[in-house]
Amino acid sequence: MRAGLHPVYLDHASMGLPSPATIGAVSSWIEVLASPDMTGTERSLKLFAAVERARQQAASLIHVDPANVLLVENTSQGLGLLASSLPLDEGDNILVGDIEFLAAAVCWRSTSRKLRVEIRPVKTEGGRVLPDDFARVADSRTRVLVLSSVQEVSGFRCDLRAFCQLAKHLKAFLIVDGIQEAGALHVDLKETPIDAYCTGGSKWLRSPFGMGFLYVGPELLAVLSPPAFGYMALREPGEGWQAYLQSGKRTPFDPLPEQQDARRLLTGGMPNGVGAVALEQAIRDLRGIGTQTSNQRILTLIRALITELMECGLNVCAVHDPSEERYLSGIVCFDMKTGTGAEKQLWACLLKSKVQVSLRYTTGIGGIRVSLHHDNTDEDIQTLMEVLRRELKRWRTSTAAR
Repeated sequence: MRAGLHPVYLDHASMGLPSPATIGAVSSWIEVLASPDMTGTERSLKLFAAVERARQQAASLIHVDPANVLLVENTSQGLGLLASSLPLDEGDNILVGDIEFLAAAVCWRSTSRKLRVEIRPVKTEGGRVLPDDFARVADSRTRVLVLSSVQEVSGFRCDLRAFCQLAKHLKAFLIVDGIQEAGALHVDLKETPIDAYCTGGSKWLRSPFGMGFLYVGPELLAVLSPPAFGYMALREPGEGWQAYLQSGKRTPFDPLPEQQDARRLLTGGMPNGVGAVALEQAIRDLRGIGTQTSNQRILTLIRALITELMECGLNVCAVHDPSEERYLSGIVCFDMKTGTGAEKQLWACLLKSKVQVSLRYTTGIGGIRVSLHHDNTDEDIQTLMEVLRRELKRWRTSTAAR
């Protein structure tokens, strides 16, 4: 049992649990920040170094060049940065699936109002997001395809290679929200050359300390122009930041050059050092296990859970066949086939029984959302199923008696 938390934690799609190593790294870092043994500038430089280490780790996790990665506070900030930096013309359109998390559409609102760009919904079926859905509504003015690699309600994992082919055919950019994938499933963007991949650390990466990362591919990076420059978008002066700040010749108008990699998109100043330390350690933890190992362990658990749910006669969202592995993720969502009332009652019973899951809906699909990480066990699944079978029997008996 995890102290202070429910014994069976199956809610990683909402927020991950930090490892002891991550909590330890954060505690140690806070002690460093509180120490009077260094000057403020020295502590700031240590903070910048921590941020750089986290950036390097993030790049290694998804197998890309660090030059194409920058740290962001969360997925929404990363998506918003892309939406506000991409040159678009009046009449262009952005395609967004109709079961996406709301940030996928909201991040384009300001751009849509300023430039009269259309945010065009893409109708999907049964919780599955397919390239054909997007192809049906695309036209010659489609500039961007936005989708989550794993859907936050249905758990459906998109075929990013097929979406890459569609984006190339349309001459559009493919922007992917990876927050329900990174940290759970193996991600290799060398094999899947999308244009942008954004994730926060708070879910499957198990680092809920306000930091994630954004990958921007070379072609997209070449055309982006950020809405503002922060001083962290500038290259470090040749003499180093400390010597530069001590110079009597320094002025706010010095023509310091901008970064030439993804960091030129940074719009802020002092970064989140605590978040960077946590994210670095969380990624190190995951790489110590191995993303392939994590991936296979999660899918083994998920297949077993789906099989048991189907045997109970429940509707498993977006799943046609448990062996259809390429579409599976760490998320399973099921419903009672009778409306939301019974599912809300079941959710309350699960929480009362100390089985932590979520209740989620979007665009007519949803239900009880279960999200399993690699360290969940077969016993966790059986605990869930025991409560579920008990409540199903009670509900069916009650229904038959009416």
